[in-house]
Amino acid sequence: MPDECDYSVQKVLSGIIAAANGDSATGKRIQKHHQEIIGKLSGSISHEYNNLLTIIIGYSELATTKICIDCPVRIDFEHILEAAWRMKEITFQLQTFAEWQNDELVNSGEQTPL
Repeated sequence: MPDECDYSVQKVLSGIIAAANGDSATGKRIQKHHQEIIGKLSGSISHEYNNLLTIIIGYSELATTKICIDCPVRIDFEHILEAAWRMKEITFQLQTFAEWQNDELVNSGEQTPL
């Protein structure tokens, strides 16, 4: 008996074949499904990055408070903080994209599985 993954792969392949044969409704359904997957994936990734960046920023800020101003290592931590804050901005953009994708799918009323 085929497992759930095999069944899902069969549905995707049959949808691709139908879309290639000119079935635009199936093609639109596949496109919406892909958008939904991309939205969920980008939301999950941005959430995990945000968690890690919070730790990096927190420990780096703590370290800079404990290191003397003239210490060369302090500059390294400041560079880490700059990079982490830039990544935090990118993560925010990714999260915004994920929310936008979800809103688009919900508003279109086409958030249906394959």
